[in-house]
Amino acid sequence: MEHLLLIGAGYSAAYIAEKFLTDPASNEMTVTVTTRAASQEKKRIKPFPQATKLLEVDYQSPSLPVSTTHLIMTAPVSVEKNREQWQALAKAIGQLPSLQWIGYLSTTSVYGDAAGEWVTEDFPLNPSNKRADDRLHAETQWQSLSKELSLPLDIFRLTGIYGPGRSAIDKLRSGKARMIIKKDQVFNRIHVADIAEVCFAAAQTPRQSLQQSLRRIYNVSDGQPCPPQEVTKFAADLLGIAPPKAENYESADMSFMARSFYEENKRIDNRKMRTELNVNLRYPSYKEGLTPLA
Repeated sequence: MEHLLLIGAGYSAAYIAEKFLTDPASNEMTVTVTTRAASQEKKRIKPFPQATKLLEVDYQSPSLPVSTTHLIMTAPVSVEKNREQWQALAKAIGQLPSLQWIGYLSTTSVYGDAAGEWVTEDFPLNPSNKRADDRLHAETQWQSLSKELSLPLDIFRLTGIYGPGRSAIDKLRSGKARMIIKKDQVFNRIHVADIAEVCFAAAQTPRQSLQQSLRRIYNVSDGQPCPPQEVTKFAADLLGIAPPKAENYESADMSFMARSFYEENKRIDNRKMRTELNVNLRYPSYKEGLTPLA
């Protein structure tokens, strides 16, 4: 029997847990999710499936299920800031006798800006802010651990995550939507349910059939980059309301965090993900993803 351990009880983890529990090919999978507090589940937009076990973990001295066969790290932990935490976690992972595969959820921000060009997994890495630099450092740590333990590792570089409770539809309904216009700017996105699809496909795809090394990297995106105002207008049309007033990026009053997202402009290529893992996205563009949410 296979046992998935999800480290981190966030938004994506709930969808991943459900996928691994319910897919016919999951081989009677058991799923455990680590959380700093079991009550944390109640704060999530999508609750974890009933069959999921929530495990409170002290990261200074983690105790992980010995029956774990698959592990996915979803928590955005800065291993550089939490060196002792990482060392304790790496030691605990190294003591899992049945572990077969590791997945790490990273981000396409490790590429930095590409001036609107298409970006494959071979694109030079040039993170432009501390958050992205931390993620790249974490990728390096996971690759080193994978090599040390001789375990397969898949790194998933995610684009902007959306889905139920976290979409342009929800922002419009809450009155928080804005339409910031920056010339030639595009954003990339992926539906949270498709993140789960990709993780499951990777865990089920053996290295031997792909003639690959222990470590693989995949861009996880719907492959349909577009200007952000296009998405907002479509969502407003679905709701039958007027979109927010257009604002010029240069003069708009924005937080440092919000403005930083507009400093990178790239089109994420997802062909490797689709072809190697044979993934057919449920939501191949924002139109299919937003329509059921309206």
